[in-house]
Order: sequence, then C-alpha cells, then structure tokens
Amino acid sequence: MLKFLCFLLFASNSWGLTLQEFIQLAEKNDPQYEKIISNKEKVKFLVDQGLPSRKTTLAVEQEFGLDTEEDEDTSVLSASVSKDFIETGTEVSLSHSKSVRPDREENVTEFRVEQALYKNIFGRDIRLKKKALEKEEEIVRLQVLENYESYLISIVESYLNFKSAWLDLKASESAYKEAESLKKYVSDKFKSRVASRTDLDRSELQVLVLQEGLLQKRKDYQERLSQVQRVIGAWKTFDQDKESEARVFPFINVVDAIDSKSLKDLRTVRVNRLRQEINKSDLTLAGREDSPTFNFIGGYTSDQSERFSEQVNRNEFIVGFNFEMPLGDSVAKANKRSAHLNLLQSEIDQKVILAELQSEIESLKKQIVELKERAEIGKKKVQVLSRIIKAEDERYRIGRINLDDLLDLRKDFLQYQFQYQSYVLDYNKALLKVMALGDQLLKNKSLL
Repeated sequence: MLKFLCFLLFASNSWGLTLQEFIQLAEKNDPQYEKIISNKEKVKFLVDQGLPSRKTTLAVEQEFGLDTEEDEDTSVLSASVSKDFIETGTEVSLSHSKSVRPDREENVTEFRVEQALYKNIFGRDIRLKKKALEKEEEIVRLQVLENYESYLISIVESYLNFKSAWLDLKASESAYKEAESLKKYVSDKFKSRVASRTDLDRSELQVLVLQEGLLQKRKDYQERLSQVQRVIGAWKTFDQDKESEARVFPFINVVDAIDSKSLKDLRTVRVNRLRQEINKSDLTLAGREDSPTFNFIGGYTSDQSERFSEQVNRNEFIVGFNFEMPLGDSVAKANKRSAHLNLLQSEIDQKVILAELQSEIESLKKQIVELKERAEIGKKKVQVLSRIIKAEDERYRIGRINLDDLLDLRKDFLQYQFQYQSYVLDYNKALLKVMALGDQLLKNKSLL
C-alpha cells in the first residue's frame, strides 16, 4: 500500500495559464462541458414522462340536427370533466348533457368513481413504477458526475500534454544551442588545425540531427497548443515560464483510502445496484401484466327530463364492478421473461464491475509506485549526467577525451530529459485515473 504520495504537477504558478485557470476557462467555454451538464435537465421530467398523465380532461360537445319527418330542429350539448389520480388508481368523472328533440327534452347529470381493486390495486403498480423512475433520476445524477469526471481527466491530460510538449521543446532548443556552440568551437579548432575535418563534420551532423528533432518538437507543441486553445476557446499564445523541468508538489494522500471495502460505495457500483433494483421492479410489474382487472364502480345520476310530455325526476346511486380477464397474453409472458433476463444480467454485471474495479485500481497503484520511482531515478540521471557533461566538456577542450564521447554524452542527456518528463507525465495520468476510479478526483479538484 502507498504510505505517501506526491502529485508531480508541472510547474504552473509562474506560467501564464495555471491548471485551475485552464479548468475554469474550459467549463466556461467548452461545448463538451455544457453538453455534459445539460443532461441534468433530464431529472426534471423523467418521472412525469414515465408515468401515466395526471391531466384533468375537460370535454365539450355541441350537435345540431334536423328531423326530416317533423321538420323540427334537434340539439345536443354535453360537457364533462375527468381526472385520474394515478397514485391511488382512482378515476373520477363528472358530466352533464342537455338534449332537445321533438318528443323530449333531457337534462342528465352523472358522477362516476372507478377504483382498481386487483390489478394496480389502489395505485400499487404506479407507485412501484414511480419509485423505479426516481432511481432512474439518481442514475442520471450519478452518470453526470461520472461523465464530468471523465471530462475533467481528458482536459487535465490535455493540459499536462501541452506542458510536457513545451518542456520537451525547451530541452530540444537548449540542446540545439549547445550543439551550435560546440560546432563553432570545433570549427575554430579546425581552422587552427587542431581538430580534424571528421570532427567538424560530426559536430555539424549533431546540429542537423538536433535541428530535425527540434522541428518535430515544435510541431508536437503546436498540436498540443491547439488542443488547449480549442478546449478553452482562446486562440492565442500563452506566456511560458522559464523552468525547464517538472516540479514535485505534495498532494493529499487519498489513494490508500480506496480499497475493496469501499468499492461498493463507488458511483459505478451504485449505478449498477440501482439498475438491479429497477430490474426487480420491472420483473414484478411484468408479472402483473396479465392479471385480471377488477374495478369498483360507484356514482350518482340525476335525470331531470321531459319525455313524451311526461316529467321525469329521477335520482339514483350506482354501485357496480368491472372485471376483465386476459387469456393467452403472449406479449405479457415475453415481457416477464425479458425482465427476468435483465435482472439476471445486472446481477452478473455487478460481480464483473466489482472485480474489474478492484483489479484496475490495484494495477494503477502498482503503476504509480513504479512511475514515482522511475521519475526519481530519471531526475537523478539528468542531474548526474549534467555534471558529467560539464566536466567532460572541459576535458575535451584540453584534449583529454575525443569528440565522439562528448557527443554521445550530450545525446544521452537529451534523451534522459525526455524520459524523465515522460515518467512525470505518466505518473500524473495514472494518479488522475486511480483517483477518478475511487471517486476522489472531484472531491480534490481544487487541489489540482
């Protein structure tokens, strides 16, 4: 286990664009960030979208007719209002109709209540569906955080790649200038007939090789710069600091806290656990699809009419039942089998996710330890070889070593610089990933 961690960030406090400033600009200007955050809006309508409507329906109908035998007009005017109380499985309606015909004039008012007593008894199935949809809401919230964390990793890696490319460019420029200086020195010795033509050609070849490498490093830097500019929406050049190596910053020790006991609380695991619970609800609901419908019906009717010259004054209460039995519902059976399979799959997925998370986190922890050691070794190699080159340069000037040895040392020195900065970059990326897997990156975002 890691007892202490350092986050090897590239020097940024004296740089024209710090990492925190870069993240803030990205969140302000990058459409990808807006796209991720906009998904939170789904939460506002997800439940209502998945349930039957709670609407109140108002209906009005007017009809006119002409009786061809009596040569008289007829009219019918009706109005109704109805409401479904989905959480209780209750339907309520109130209607009134008025009709005028040659032999009658009718005024009928009706009130009806229908209550589910078996399938969706008192709204049981709707409430279960609502709970499942509320879990879908939680999944959306968690996925937004997951997507934002992935986005944060991608833009921070872009920033670090940019900084690494700049450091490589500075190292290449420095090596090129030193090679130019050495070539001039060898040329002076050649003119004085102290150095051979071969030595002059070798020094010139080193300049050409480094010049070619410098062109590639400039190209790499421009590509990384374009990526950063695209993310923050600022197409300009940034002032760079004068440091030419990566610095080591102390970072909060969070990786040790990520272990197998805490995996069950991670967002990825919680999302799949919620999906399991939703699948259980879906299986329950699918099992009730082919259940019989048995509803209580109650109501009141008021009939104040005149039919065939006789006055009707009738008021009655209504009590009844509605029963429907589906037979051979193949769709309901298929839905039940499908729901059972989905539940089984989600249970398997949970085991796979836990195993993969544990394996990946442990692998990254080992990688972090190795890269930290390699970075420390790489830095020491750069420091030691720098001292050696300084001493060997003096020895070459007094003729104690040949030019080939000095050129090889300078070539190795440049490669050691690239290698060290590569280890630092890879360490940062591995640390970002393990923190993200352990849901620690967003918590420590301000410390980046």
